[in-house]
This record gives sequence, C-alpha cells and structure tokens, in this order.
Amino acid sequence: MYKSLYHLESKPFESYPDPLFLWLGEKHKESLSVLRYGILDSMGFVLLTGDAGMGKTILMSSLTQELKSDVVWAVISDPGLSPKLIDFYNKIGKGFGLDEQFTSKIQFLIQFTHFLQKTYDADKKVVLFIDSCHLLTQDIFKGLETLSAIEKDDAKLIDIFFVGRPEFNDLLIKPENKAVRLCLGLQAKIVPFEPGETVNYIRHRLKISGGTEKIFTARAFRLIHQYSRGVPRAINMICEEALQAGFLRGKNILDHNLILECVQKQKLAVPSGLSDLNSPPVEKKEVENVLDKCAPRDIECQTITAGLAVRKTKRMVPVFCAISVLVCIGLAGYFFSLKKEIPVAVEVADTVASQDVGVAAVQFSPEIIETESVSGEAGREKKMLKTGKIILGLQPGTVKLTVAAVRIFSEFVEILLQYPDTLIVVKGFVSSKNNSQANIQLSRERAENVRQLLRKHGVMDTQIEVIGMGIQDPVATNDTPAGRLKNRRVEIEIIDDEV
Repeated sequence: MYKSLYHLESKPFESYPDPLFLWLGEKHKESLSVLRYGILDSMGFVLLTGDAGMGKTILMSSLTQELKSDVVWAVISDPGLSPKLIDFYNKIGKGFGLDEQFTSKIQFLIQFTHFLQKTYDADKKVVLFIDSCHLLTQDIFKGLETLSAIEKDDAKLIDIFFVGRPEFNDLLIKPENKAVRLCLGLQAKIVPFEPGETVNYIRHRLKISGGTEKIFTARAFRLIHQYSRGVPRAINMICEEALQAGFLRGKNILDHNLILECVQKQKLAVPSGLSDLNSPPVEKKEVENVLDKCAPRDIECQTITAGLAVRKTKRMVPVFCAISVLVCIGLAGYFFSLKKEIPVAVEVADTVASQDVGVAAVQFSPEIIETESVSGEAGREKKMLKTGKIILGLQPGTVKLTVAAVRIFSEFVEILLQYPDTLIVVKGFVSSKNNSQANIQLSRERAENVRQLLRKHGVMDTQIEVIGMGIQDPVATNDTPAGRLKNRRVEIEIIDDEV
C-alpha cells in the first residue's frame, strides 16, 4: 500500500528470504567464501552458525543458486519435523530425486550408496545442506555420520553442510559425536552488521525495490541500528513498520521520532550504552567455538574465556579480600581484551589433541626493537623499525588471539604506528603433523585475522604481507600439549624493505 508514496516497485523488507535482496556485510562475505571453499575442496563436514535472523538461509540460497551442474545438491529444512531416522532418510532421498519410498535403513543405504557412486563416476559432487541443524536429534545426527562414511577409492562421496544456530555446538560437543567434531573441516559464523553496514543494507534493499529518493533520515538510520542490534531480520521488521506508519501519516521522509514509535510498538529495547552510529558498544562476547569448550573443572580454559574463574568457598575475610582483588584484575583484563579483539567469523578445525583444548597458550616476549632513520627518495627521511618480531599465542582450533597475545599485540601496534615506513610480514602457523589443505587454510586465516586487527588499529595495507605457513618452522615438538601450544601461533616480523 505504501509503494506509490515512496516510488517503490516492490516491498523492500519482506520477511521471507529472497536472494534478489542479498547484501553481504564483511562477515557475510567471509562466510560465503568459506562455504564455497568447502564445496570446492570437498571438506566433508562444514558448519555455518548464526543467531536467529542473521541471514543464514538467504546466504545458503544464494550459494545454491550459483552452483553449476557438476554439483548435485539438496536442502533439508526443519529436520526436527522428521523425528524418525527413516523419515529423515526419505526426505534426503526425495531431495536428491530418488523416487522410492524406503521402509528400512538398510534399504535406503543400499540405494543411496548406489546413487553416490554413480554421481562420483560422473565426476560430480554431492552436497547435502541441513538447514536449522540445531534441531537435529542425536539419532538423526548419527544417521548423517553414517552417510558421511560412504566412500569409494578412499574418496568421500558426500559433503554435509550444517546451517543453524550456535546451540548446534551443544550437540557437537557430546562425547559420542567426537568423530564428527574432529572431521569438521571448515566453520563460519555470521555476526551482526556494523552501524555503517546497517545503513548500506537498508539502502540496498530500497534500491533493489526501485527506490531512488531519500526516505530515512540519518538519525532514523541510527535508531534502526540501535534497536535492531544489526540483525537483518530485526532491521526488516522496523523498516517495514516504519514504511507502513509513514504511509498512513502521509510522511515522505521517515525520521527518528517515527522510528521510536515503531520500535515501542514492537516492544524492542535499546541496548544500554549505545548512543550513536560511530560509537557502538563493545559486543557481548560471542559463543565460543565448540573446540574451545571445556569441562567446568578446567580452570585454565575458564581463565581464557571469562577473564578469571573464581570458585565459591567459605574462607576468612582476608582471603575473600584477596580473591576480590584478583576478580577485579581479571575482569579488567577481560574487558580490555574485548576492546582490542574484533569478532572472528571464520574458524577451521586444527588437528589438535583433545588434551590440548583449553590450555592457555605459551607467550613469548617481543624482541627488543630499535629505530633508525634512512634517507629516502626526494630527500624524505624514512621512519622505520629495525628487524625484529613478536610471537602471538592463539586459542586452540581457532584464529583468535589469547588475552595475553592481545596485550602484546596492542603494545607492538602502538610502537609501529610511530614508524609508518616499516614493512612487516604476518605469518600464521598450526600445531599439527598434517599439512592438509585445511590446515594451510587455517594458518592463512590466522594471519589474515591479525592483518584485519592491524588495519583496524590504523596500520596501512601497503605495510603488510600475509603468509600461511601451515606446519612449517615448528618451534617445538607436536607430540606434547606444551609443544603444540608453542607451535599454534602468529608471528609478526619486521623486514628490511631493501633486502
């Protein structure tokens, strides 16, 4: 009803996922790249997670639309609607064009294996997407594990992509699902839009719908981001409500007062501390990757993920005071780390021993770095640092820096910014004996993450080179947890531009 007033050809903020309106934020682009790579390299199991309304389904739809004839794919939505394994198997069979209605697991596996082998012989890949994978039951999850074990000539015949909410990790972390967890080749997580991305997202959808005129004011954009928290579905709901309300009042321009009325009608609460587009609050710490989880007794792991783990106990007053001081110090370190580390969407499973998970990474002190002035072109004096390096520890199986590494990184960047002619190479490493493509990719992602951090803190792209080293140049043995902790790292090395 409002299309004529705002000169739109279609409704721009419909609730159903339409790939035509797809707009990718930075983390959405990274996630889509991970999915594409998972198909290209036949990674076996791939995981895409994101909270409700983050755009997982539309991202998956966009991916399937670009697949060529050499990829045979099927999407199973709402797996919770098929509580019985045989019903779920029949859904899969129907998705891949198998007309038969199966009555037993054995019957399905025989026919499906034949289908997979025939497709493999035709030099085609088979990809199964499980949408809303967080609704999977344990029985059906094990049924998928059975399908993934079907091979020919030592080659996996099917790739399974899990798409769902972070609660899926609760299923993945169960001991009985360790085999799938270890075989998880790639992982990606979609995070909310940044303030500027929210504005571009809205403008993109209006443009696709034929809009050419200004509709929302700058303050309206600001409030939309604040109340939606950068979640696409919430953005759509607010904008749709605003367009309808603006039409009823005959308003060509939608301002912040109208947005406030709309969000109050939807009973949305603004996050505390969020005041404007340029100063969003520190995001709540993301749900840890499944490989970072550990039992409550693992105090070292708790220290990494929560700043400081404190056990309840009855002690004398002096002891209580001492613990209180430690808590304050730990919390200060925690919030400091949150300010310094940007969210990371991509994580690849490193082949880390189970006892390695959750142990604080060994840290290295930065080498002493001296400064020098070198005569440059046109009489300009270069401000450089001499050759040296720092070594940053990483959390197991991820691209994330440890809290201690963030501190070292921040101190280094503070110095580096004073010497803009310094060139650096960022090298990523994994703690594994297997130099697989997945591990090489992980080492590259680790280095890329540090490059992003450097850019965010003002270091120029022209100063940075990135290399994924894989398992090269280990500094210790990978046969022990302590050795793996040392090898799981990123190095930032200062190089001489005249070498």
